[in-house]
Amino acid sequence: MNYSFLRILNDIKTALLIKKLTITVKYSKQNILFLRYLQIQGFISSIVKKGKIVIICLKYDSQLVPIISGISISSKASHNRPKRLFDSSISNLTVNLTTSKKKYTQLLARFR
Repeated sequence: MNYSFLRILNDIKTALLIKKLTITVKYSKQNILFLRYLQIQGFISSIVKKGKIVIICLKYDSQLVPIISGISISSKASHNRPKRLFDSSISNLTVNLTTSKKKYTQLLARFR
């Protein structure tokens, strides 16, 4: 199992705490797809590929307050999703991203 998206989220969380504008991660197709999803949802501002690394530009407002106010990673079904969507015999990995306006829950992986 490749846990690179967890490493990316942890890097983003740490960078937001110290008000970094950019972070770099190793290039992979899986990383690019995950980062594009975050960009489409408005959580990061841009992605730039340079060789074997990817530069992620984090998103802040004009007061240098991060757009993402919280990241939590859960290995169980999230409480925000309807229970019928999840089979209790399957282990789910979800990510909760919190902004000042809304809380997003994204199912990242399902393990049997």
